[in-house]
Amino acid sequence: MDMKEALLALSACAGPSGAEHGVYETAKNLLSPYVGSVTRDVSGNLIGIRRAAKRAADCILLDAHLDEVGMLVTDHEGGLLKFTSIGIDPRILPGLTVQVCTQPPILGVVSARLDKEEDKAVDPDKLRIDCGLSEEEAVARIPIGTRVVYHTEAFSLGDRGICGKPSRP
Repeated sequence: MDMKEALLALSACAGPSGAEHGVYETAKNLLSPYVGSVTRDVSGNLIGIRRAAKRAADCILLDAHLDEVGMLVTDHEGGLLKFTSIGIDPRILPGLTVQVCTQPPILGVVSARLDKEEDKAVDPDKLRIDCGLSEEEAVARIPIGTRVVYHTEAFSLGDRGICGKPSRP
């Protein structure tokens, strides 16, 4: 797998804070052929070590986040999902497409119930995720505590470049 394919594979994984398992496994599989050992510490860090043949060899550290900002489902309301944000300014959310991290994932859009006179920033408490489900379907398919991420993906920039999955729009 070349570097571009590896970056696209990593970016295709949903890894909201506290639920990075899928992206962790993908990163582990991509890293394993290049290192002698891959472990995970108590904080959830993925650590790959490749020992040098020479004792006094230079060290290289590659450091990256595996998690991403997201949301957490807190309740159901008439088929819509109430949520709290995890590292996101909720003012930017209305109208965004999101992926609910269920198996299989469910797509939705962040919407808001507005009063007629409202012409200022949306109150975060009025934001909901609409997945086009009835109340019964939402309760059955999307448990409280389910994580939600932006529905975005990495993409090629010309023949040689790549734009990673945006962490926020």
